[in-house]
Amino acid sequence: MAAAAGGGDAQGQAAAGMMTPMLVLLAMMLIIMLVPGLRIGLAVGAGSIIEPLLPFHEKWFVPTVFVIGSSIMVVNTIIRSFFLDPLTQAHFAHRNKQIQRQMKEAQSARDTARVEKMRQLQLAMTPDQMAMHSATMKPTIVTMIYIIAGFSWRANPASEFKADSVRCPLPPMF
Repeated sequence: MAAAAGGGDAQGQAAAGMMTPMLVLLAMMLIIMLVPGLRIGLAVGAGSIIEPLLPFHEKWFVPTVFVIGSSIMVVNTIIRSFFLDPLTQAHFAHRNKQIQRQMKEAQSARDTARVEKMRQLQLAMTPDQMAMHSATMKPTIVTMIYIIAGFSWRANPASEFKADSVRCPLPPMF
């Protein structure tokens, strides 16, 4: 009974550890949204870095957004390589696959003791898996700053754009 309580405590700690990066991300996005000066500062900083690299940023909006989006994917991939261990992820995936296979075999053989043992193994792996999921959220926090800065930089010219007229190719259906 005491072992079960200890396992539940470890699961609770792992769940709390998994929620922390998500709460940090939410708080960061809320602060950036509510403080316009911070968002404008990020946009100006991104502009000072991106403008010299993209000489066509004023002329072609869509290719500029495409380049920014592609660079976000590259930056995200690089950042994830620092935070995540693919061997650990593969190890957990392999262990889960093996446990699932053994559980299906036990269920088809109606071996309740083995099914219960596999469930206990899954529960024992839960804290480690939650820690791994928490580690996958850490790169998102760093990447969101880059995303908000880059697209805030492009939001200013887009918000200032005024069209003289808008034509609809379809006849009005009123």
